[in-house]
Amino acid sequence: MKLISLAAACSALFALASFGPTLQDGGADSIRTGQDTAQGGASEEGQVNPLEQQVRTLMKLTGAAEMGKEVMDQMMDQFDKMKATGMLPEGFAAKFKELAKPEQLVEMVVPIYAKHLDKETLAAAIEFYASEKGKKFAAAQRLITRDSTTAGQEWGQKLGMRVMQELQR
Repeated sequence: MKLISLAAACSALFALASFGPTLQDGGADSIRTGQDTAQGGASEEGQVNPLEQQVRTLMKLTGAAEMGKEVMDQMMDQFDKMKATGMLPEGFAAKFKELAKPEQLVEMVVPIYAKHLDKETLAAAIEFYASEKGKKFAAAQRLITRDSTTAGQEWGQKLGMRVMQELQR
């Protein structure tokens, strides 16, 4: 049961990453820009994949590039709550944090963006997010995401309590 709860918590938190821009500002400089020759940034021949480079640019402009760190922070909060209820063994959160590399999540997401968006769409999105209106939208989106996440959690808690009450009748 504990393993199922942990898996569900991890899945839910990773799903939050799909909202796009994150709740934190800045810090995108630590991710690759698509000019690396490492995984995801270049083909096997060492050539930069232009579509993935566009994705990385878009992710940086929207703040989505920081999602790995944001998801990690959310998971650590969830793990603390789970530890307090005895659902996780001692040391789990510390070991998880030691082993987890937020940039791995970014590396996993770049090909997904590339799979669903063509270069023209990415170019238009980059142009928008590089503009003043796009920057304003990206900043607001972080707040919208934060508030929407809170609203969704409250809704889920209330609905869960209602379901439990109706099942007890």
